[in-house]
Amino acid sequence: MSDSAVPPLNPDTEVCAVNGRRYPRSEMLNYEGKWIAAENKDVFFQRLREGVPADRPNFQYGGFWIRSVAWFIDFVLLFVVSTVVGLLLAELMLRDVVFAIRPPAPGEIAASSYWMFVAVRFLINTAISLTYFVALIRRYDATWGKMALGLKVLRPNGDKLGVGRIIGREFAKALSAMIIFLGFIMAGWDKEKRALHDYICDTRVVKK
Repeated sequence: MSDSAVPPLNPDTEVCAVNGRRYPRSEMLNYEGKWIAAENKDVFFQRLREGVPADRPNFQYGGFWIRSVAWFIDFVLLFVVSTVVGLLLAELMLRDVVFAIRPPAPGEIAASSYWMFVAVRFLINTAISLTYFVALIRRYDATWGKMALGLKVLRPNGDKLGVGRIIGREFAKALSAMIIFLGFIMAGWDKEKRALHDYICDTRVVKK
C-alpha cells in the first residue's frame, strides 16, 4: 500500500448524532435513522423531550466568571482606543486635550462646541466598537478577549453569527446592563450560561 493510500472506513461503524464521533454499531442504538452512542443516549433523549434538535453540537458553555474576564480584556482594549480618539478629537475640535478628560468650566469654551465634541466622540467610538465586534466575530467567532479565554459566540446549532445578529447582540447588552447588570449575572445560573442578550439574540457562548 502506498503512503498516500487511505484505508476504507469500517462499515460496521457510524457517526454519533450527538458528538460527531465514530463508534462501532454494536455500541450504538438507531433512532429514526440517527445513530447514537450508548454513552450519549441520555443527552439525546433529553434534547428530544426539550424540543431541541437532537443532533445539535454537544457544547460546553462559558460561565459567568470566564465571560467576565473576557469582557474585561475587550473593555481595556476598547478603552485605550477610546482614550486616544478622545485626545485627538479634543485637540482637533477644541484645541486642548484636557477637555477629553474633564468638561470645560464656564467661559472656557462655547458650550455648543463642547457638546458637538461629545457627540462626535460618541459616534466614532460606537463605530469603532461595532467594527471590532463584527470583524472579529464574523471571522473568528470571538473577540480577542474571548479568544484569550478559549471561548466562541455561536448559534445554538453551531452556526456562525451574521452581521445583523452581532450588531443586535451588542445593542441588547445595553438592556442587560440597564437592569442593575442582572442581564449579565443571569449567565451564572442559566443551564446554558445565557445572559439576557443571548436570550434576545438566540446565541451561546461556548468553550472551544
